[in-house]
Amino acid sequence: MDSLTGLVAELSAQFPAVPFDEVRRHCAEAMQELGGSVPALAVPEMLTRLVRLRLMAALLEDDRDLAAALCTTDSLTVLARTVRAAVTARLGCAGASLVLLDGDQCFHADEDPIAPMWAGQRFRVGECLAWWSIGYGQVAVISDVNCDERVPPQAYRSAQVRSMVTVPIPGPQGTTGAIGGYWPDARQARRADVGWLQRLAQATGAVIADVGLGGAPWAPNFRTRFPARRR
Repeated sequence: MDSLTGLVAELSAQFPAVPFDEVRRHCAEAMQELGGSVPALAVPEMLTRLVRLRLMAALLEDDRDLAAALCTTDSLTVLARTVRAAVTARLGCAGASLVLLDGDQCFHADEDPIAPMWAGQRFRVGECLAWWSIGYGQVAVISDVNCDERVPPQAYRSAQVRSMVTVPIPGPQGTTGAIGGYWPDARQARRADVGWLQRLAQATGAVIADVGLGGAPWAPNFRTRFPARRR
């Protein structure tokens, strides 16, 4: 029972938008489904994965395919590809990016760009909009990069980006990074899409906390600060 209580607490911390009682209910249902059908040693991991799948599906408006893809992700490379594909499909944007916090820099880990822009680059404080979302822990919805003081001119106004949205990725020890979507024309991101993007960021943060950042081939310096966990 102590291990189950610990699991409920862990999952509640990863999915704060889901009430504690709801997490406990998912755990109880999952235990009934798994009872006696698998070896005892396999139950904790399977239970954790199953509950995460249910919670992610609930967060992502019952998108079970995306939830399953996130739950089975075992590397940041796959995670980045899954996230940016989901963002471009849902928001209908021309590009999407996954940005990770690396000390005092924002590292653009991966992107599905309009044109080659920021993938693999690092920007210091004040040099990219993702830092604003990470530093303040807030969503940034930009309808026109030429008319918003939060947008660093050297980072975006020379690129093929006119409007964008970024949301922070929560982590167990603070904001881990940000997810962004952008368009070549001026537009306002829909409120429903922004809410979905926030929930995707929450699910992404849970995956990063599980996978660790040590397996990122594009960020070798992460391996000492964020050792890989899941294998």
